[in-house]
Amino acid sequence: MIDSNFIKNSKLSIPNVSRETLDELNNYSLSIIKKNKEINLISSSTEKSINTRHIIDSAQIIDFINKNDVKVCTDLGSGAGLPGIVLAILMKPKKPEFKVIFYESYKL
Repeated sequence: MIDSNFIKNSKLSIPNVSRETLDELNNYSLSIIKKNKEINLISSSTEKSINTRHIIDSAQIIDFINKNDVKVCTDLGSGAGLPGIVLAILMKPKKPEFKVIFYESYKL
């Protein structure tokens, strides 16, 4: 579970992350784990380390997005929505105009 020390204890420098944002990231992690029982979104061996293995890993490019005039991010082969959804959650309060476009292969 992501707690209030989630961002503080990570190596990321994400200033002013609200409790609401942390709650959204936590809910997202929980939804991945729940859905992972039906379809393989992430390796079951990484479920217990979802925060460090997937959420923090996905958030690593946040500084690049913050420091540059990036308005659109494309997530190719998004699968479980990583990193796109994590970035969208983190950017929502910072840049409301920020958009993430997801692409996933589709087999008939």
